[in-house]
Amino acid sequence: LPHTPLDGPVAGVIALLSVVLCSWFSGPGPALLMPLAIWTASRLSLDEPDASWIPTGKQVVAFLALSLLTGAIGLAGQYQRRLRSATASHAIRMRAYLEALSRAHIVFRELDGRIAAWNEGAQRLYGWSSGEAEGQLIHDLLQTKFPVELDEIRTQLASV
Repeated sequence: LPHTPLDGPVAGVIALLSVVLCSWFSGPGPALLMPLAIWTASRLSLDEPDASWIPTGKQVVAFLALSLLTGAIGLAGQYQRRLRSATASHAIRMRAYLEALSRAHIVFRELDGRIAAWNEGAQRLYGWSSGEAEGQLIHDLLQTKFPVELDEIRTQLASV
């Protein structure tokens, strides 16, 4: 048979790249079957009709090394696809949570009672923008009515 430019090392590199790509996209199961398919194809393509199907020691080592390589690449590809899927579903859940929170009335305050954050839901409920509310004492802004004086409540809480 005439030799082509794809014979020898170039053919080996192309074959290895195709094995790596197939292993990455197919997952570990098919990736582990790939070395067996390569072995079978190489035995069938031999021009020598009396070539042995029994592998030599070097061929067994090469087969095992290729099996480990393709299996590892298949697992890595599968892990990467699962991670991408989990990340995408997490992002969808977070968007849903944020959408729900945008309708909620959320106010964060400092320990001294000053408003630290005021979202759009609080603005819709109380009427003040975040610029007007943030930095204000929450009880002064909302004109909170307590059953007893606020200082007395704080004193009771401090003694607990």
